[in-house]
Amino acid sequence: MRKMLYEAMRFAVLLCVLCAAGCAGKSSGFSGSSGDLPTVTARQGDSVYVSVTNGGMRTALKDTIANYLESEKLLRRASDRSNADFVVEVRGLSLEHAGTRKTGGMSGREALSGGVMGAGLGALTGGLIGGNKGALIGLASGAALGVGAMAATSNSSSGKADVWELRADVCISRAGEQADAVSLRLQDAAQNLRREDAQIQLEDRLAMQIVQAFRIR
Repeated sequence: MRKMLYEAMRFAVLLCVLCAAGCAGKSSGFSGSSGDLPTVTARQGDSVYVSVTNGGMRTALKDTIANYLESEKLLRRASDRSNADFVVEVRGLSLEHAGTRKTGGMSGREALSGGVMGAGLGALTGGLIGGNKGALIGLASGAALGVGAMAATSNSSSGKADVWELRADVCISRAGEQADAVSLRLQDAAQNLRREDAQIQLEDRLAMQIVQAFRIR
């Protein structure tokens, strides 16, 4: 199984590189973030309660975080705060249009980043639906979709990109303990970038930052 996953990932990366070459010269977005989450140490099988509060914005962030913690860190989803080993709180989640800025060409690194992110999402979704076989199919197709999503927002060699900014205060703590919240700001931009598309990308990045804050011993 590991060999199959490795070969599938090699295929995904190769696909990303080829697509990057084809997308050279088109305009693309940029990405940025601010704020660093402190790391927490957990054990495989520990449970995590996830809470997301916002001003009425429709979001799947809670499930995205919980799914990533299960797949990437082998942590269990807790349905109740009182039964959890750790608590992840995302407060004041908001998404705003932050203006426009000039765009340049889409780099191979950007295409590769989009493809790898798509591969991860595809593997996760495919695995949930069809097990190991579904994960392999999802990984490969997700890579293509990830690069395609970035290329779709790259319509010309120059111009202005719409900038979207996601803000949230994130607190990760062991159950029963207090921890300070960290204010995070993540930005993404591309020509004609729609709010719903920016939200998907930025929420995925925010979820991965939270997941990467967990260290498994």
